[in-house]
Amino acid sequence: MTRWLLGALLVVGCLALSRPAVSPSLPANPVAFSVTVTSTPTGWAARCDTGCHWTQGSFNCRAACAAVLDANGMVTSETVRTEPSDFAFRLERTPTGFSAIAERGTLWRTVSRACRSQSCSGRIDATGVAP
Repeated sequence: MTRWLLGALLVVGCLALSRPAVSPSLPANPVAFSVTVTSTPTGWAARCDTGCHWTQGSFNCRAACAAVLDANGMVTSETVRTEPSDFAFRLERTPTGFSAIAERGTLWRTVSRACRSQSCSGRIDATGVAP
């Protein structure tokens, strides 16, 4: 009986250890949002189709600057955000387009969009980026 009990405990322990861990930074239920982002030669522009408290926004900066986009709008990465938001990500230029780094509310950590021109657009939602 003891040998059977030890075997059963070993199987249960192995099953418990083999379950995939859920990352605390990625939500089980992502936030529903859809934003079209455009990197321009002098800044950023965006249009929110779903899940935001805003519709369109843009800004320019002297040098290539990063931006933070969330349900409340889009600002330079230097701006402190105090309003609550279910989703947020940081936008950064890359040599071939731009990348987005998730802060919350997405199923991805980083997505990117490559373009052949200085202006580069892509639709970003909780599951990724599309042209």
